[in-house]
Amino acid sequence: MPTDATVSVELGVPYGPGKLLDIYRPDSSPGPLPTVLLWHGVGPDERDVLATLATAVAGYSLTVVVPDWRSDAPDGGGAHLLASLAFTRERAAALGGIGEDAIVLAGWSRG
Repeated sequence: MPTDATVSVELGVPYGPGKLLDIYRPDSSPGPLPTVLLWHGVGPDERDVLATLATAVAGYSLTVVVPDWRSDAPDGGGAHLLASLAFTRERAAALGGIGEDAIVLAGWSRG
């Protein structure tokens, strides 16, 4: 069951050339939180479609990172996905997370 905590959202954080992500965090937490990197499906730059899900997940006392990526890029979006993973790993602790060893990757379709 999710906590009753409210969630703060930091929108449009740059993580790579021309790429943005959103960060969802509970307003209060007992300490560092596990981090979820949440990838959207095949549609290009659709981080906004995950807002409701990311808010709900953050309500379980998790930090949630939701990047845009473009499946229509020449490499199928691989560079964007890897850049979002690198950003999340490098900054997990600063984002309120436990650190790079406590990241869960979630997605669906091609995410």
